[in-house]
Amino acid sequence: MMKKNKPHFQISDQDTFERRAKHRLIPKPKENFNYEEHSDNLGREFHAVIASSNKSMFTIPNAETIFKLQLDEGEKIEQRGRYEAIFTDQGLTVRAILGESEAIVSSTESNVRRLARQINDYGKSERERAVWDYVQNISPFSPAEKIDTSLANAASSSKNIDINVIIAGVWDFHNQEQLQMLLDQLKDKFPEQPEIETAELSDDTLSAHMIIPSSALAELANENFVLAIEPNDYFVGEATLVDKAGSLANAKLNDDIDIEKLPTVAIIDDGIKLPGDLQAAVKYVYRLPNQLEEISGEANHGTRVASRCIFGEDLEKQAKLGAFTPKVQVIDVPIMSERNSATDLVKKIRQVVKDLHDECATFLFAYNAEVPFTQKSVSLLGAELDSLIYEYGVNFVTPTGNHKLRNRYQSMSDVISDSGARISAPADGLLITSVGSISQSGDLSTFSRVGTGFNESMKPGLVYPGGNLPLNNENGGEFVQVTDREGFLTRDSGTSFSSPLAAADLAIVQAYCLNTFAKAQLYKDRNRTASFEAKALMYHRGSEADTMPFNSQIGFGETNIERVLSSDNDNATYIRYGTLKRKQVLTVKFLVPKVLESIRKRGVASLRVAVTVVDFPSARRINGKDYLDGYVDTSFHSVNSKGNAQTRNPSAKQGRQKWTNIHHFSEDFNAYQSGDWELTLEYYSRPSIPDDDEIDYVVLISVEDISGNNVDLYSEIEATNRFNIENFIAVNHEGKLYEEDENDE
Repeated sequence: MMKKNKPHFQISDQDTFERRAKHRLIPKPKENFNYEEHSDNLGREFHAVIASSNKSMFTIPNAETIFKLQLDEGEKIEQRGRYEAIFTDQGLTVRAILGESEAIVSSTESNVRRLARQINDYGKSERERAVWDYVQNISPFSPAEKIDTSLANAASSSKNIDINVIIAGVWDFHNQEQLQMLLDQLKDKFPEQPEIETAELSDDTLSAHMIIPSSALAELANENFVLAIEPNDYFVGEATLVDKAGSLANAKLNDDIDIEKLPTVAIIDDGIKLPGDLQAAVKYVYRLPNQLEEISGEANHGTRVASRCIFGEDLEKQAKLGAFTPKVQVIDVPIMSERNSATDLVKKIRQVVKDLHDECATFLFAYNAEVPFTQKSVSLLGAELDSLIYEYGVNFVTPTGNHKLRNRYQSMSDVISDSGARISAPADGLLITSVGSISQSGDLSTFSRVGTGFNESMKPGLVYPGGNLPLNNENGGEFVQVTDREGFLTRDSGTSFSSPLAAADLAIVQAYCLNTFAKAQLYKDRNRTASFEAKALMYHRGSEADTMPFNSQIGFGETNIERVLSSDNDNATYIRYGTLKRKQVLTVKFLVPKVLESIRKRGVASLRVAVTVVDFPSARRINGKDYLDGYVDTSFHSVNSKGNAQTRNPSAKQGRQKWTNIHHFSEDFNAYQSGDWELTLEYYSRPSIPDDDEIDYVVLISVEDISGNNVDLYSEIEATNRFNIENFIAVNHEGKLYEEDENDE
């Protein structure tokens, strides 16, 4: 039961202080090291690289030479001083990171000649010794390392194989003449090849979707410009028609709702065809450039998804009332066909977001690959949706995906233990909001894929009701209400129908943040601010957010929109959005009110503090495990009896893992002091990221009375007038002021 809903508090710059971190490695030559012998070895290896790079089936003008560079064991490529000395200063471009000490690099033809001379006599220079002493070896990037292990078996058993070839950016992809030259040569080499789909990726690589003879796999992988050869993902939207409950041909909308004022969700699907007057909830149909009509014209999956997103769960009840009440309006983006390749979708969805992001911040893509993600790298589409979130400041909602393991097992523990139950692309993207399914009773649906995600990231994000099906292939089940393309109320189940509920709520929360928190911000792009605040709020205020350790089956849980948007008398939430640069350490202060000291009792927890920090970095898929370009580290401090800060981080970095974009933990206290507690933030980035680049972050902190005494801690915080939204004045670090304009829209 909500207790007099209250607006959340907002932490301004006045309640932060900043210091500069010092991180610097100055490389020095090795002591007592035979650099002359090492120079000879490296020289031979480098000449072998040059020789191998000249053996090619294709002609590419101005292409760079690609090779592998291995540092000594224990030497980290990602150490900034080492990176600058070995790569940047030597004119080497890091194309991919294979491990802590191993990288794939490229170099221009002229620089290759210079490096060959330098390596042969590098011992004459202390500066050059500080570089090459630590390079263990140089070698060609072998075909076996490029080919995904799952293709090795396919190559031996199939005549043709369906692949994505990841091509290094060793020439200008924007030069259409050069790109077409390569595609023509590939077509000549593989004359039975259908038209090659290509897409430029956000990590400066090119994806080429090809179907080639299995016998040619190793030969293609031997090409200098090929970085990886992977199986191709296809995306399907699952729907299972159960029955038709009644025609909605005469369905009406609730006249009390002004549709044009509702938040907007863009639904990327196969089209939307709602019955009666309900189609008015579709703002318009978006067309890709040169797209004359729906790609499939089916509107089979999209109609069901849209009805769930627009009208929520109780469609049958609304039908009996004679009026449907929309929560959101939608843009129909009909680009999906029956089977869609990742490379094709990358191009289309990038264009969609480019065209729509100014008027819509929430995108729903209710499709998944048919197999689980792999831990080798984030999926191609998952990574590209991440890049769109970062670039345009939007949110993407995707299902975790459905599996069919319920047909093989008699218990959910067996289902969940099967590796085939892991989430599927594109839900493995780290910035994406991934949504699983639960039954009406709150149990995980038997078909819903689970986490954790890539690099043990916190997946799934949320869960919503999506129906449930019995184990062991039995009949029956629990279904959700949707409308079909023929205008009937029907029933279905799947994560395709839990994710629309999340998308609608996320759009509603984004609109709220835009009109409250983001309105009083210094930042120019308030849509971006509100989008990121909305995602963080949904996670932080989820039903399972206080459960530690993180629940990899249902994530942060289900959200209640009132709980997300409001604090309570005994549970107050602080929010802060900001940006950080490298070496910038920011301490955020929040008040634990004195009234809580009245309920302290030895050995009995009475105070709970929950912390969620979500950041939004750029990323490079080709770097594999080193996917994210940065992350915000956190450190939590209470106040001791002497008024000094005391570190209170969870043990074993629980909820605070390095190189993850979500830090989340919740702690209960029985002995504590009131006053200003602190959360310290520090941005760590890859050495390829300039020091001036910024990372967006959202901090959420809740202070809750868990004693059962219903202590009104909110009023004491409110009385300080430090964190109240209605009086909010943002003071940036240069001392400039921004006050909310009442007429500001």
